[in-house]
Amino acid sequence: MATNYLTSTQEYTELFSSPMAIIISLALLVITIAGWWKMFEKAGTAGWKAVVPFYCVYCIYEIAFGKGKGWLFILLLIPCVNLVLCIILNIKLSHVYGKGTGFTIGMVLLPVLFYLILGYGNASYIGPDVTQE
Repeated sequence: MATNYLTSTQEYTELFSSPMAIIISLALLVITIAGWWKMFEKAGTAGWKAVVPFYCVYCIYEIAFGKGKGWLFILLLIPCVNLVLCIILNIKLSHVYGKGTGFTIGMVLLPVLFYLILGYGNASYIGPDVTQE
């Protein structure tokens, strides 16, 4: 049984451009911005920077990797490297906020939820240069 490619493409487009998909995407965006805003403030960066496209990603990389290393976000444009770099970013973020391995796994699997936990929880920013035992 052959599938009509045009029909399956239309169904895919209708599914992911439905009002419910748009509402869910916007909700996830707002939750991420709220978590990042508080994370930025804990790191001593102005919270409004979490709202500015591209600049917020630059700032989150500076928070995780240290001052002057925000340029690493440009590597997100390279296929496959971006996946690895996002995982490394979440690992670094959990460590700069003083969290352990379990939290790191959560950051990799459910980053939006764990950004909220980092931002609104009791985590404090210890910086990228501090090593944990």
